[in-house]
Amino acid sequence: MNIDERLEKLVERHEALAGTVEMHDHALTRLESAAERQQELLQHQQEMLKHEQEMLSDLLRAVDKLVVRVLGNHEDRIQPLEGAPQ
Repeated sequence: MNIDERLEKLVERHEALAGTVEMHDHALTRLESAAERQQELLQHQQEMLKHEQEMLSDLLRAVDKLVVRVLGNHEDRIQPLEGAPQ
């Protein structure tokens, strides 16, 4: 194998490596973009979860108040019956 053939092989290898590096660079760019989108989505989901937790907390407080009110009404109706002659 003479020097020209060796140089030609080196050029071919260099071009193949350059193509591989370029492919990997494009893939890395796409992965970075996808990671950024996933991070944004995760942040949005965390905000939504926080909002839903606040809504659930409000709902539970409202249910607690309703239960206390119903129990109070029940007591108000039962007390006269308990004191009634049989």
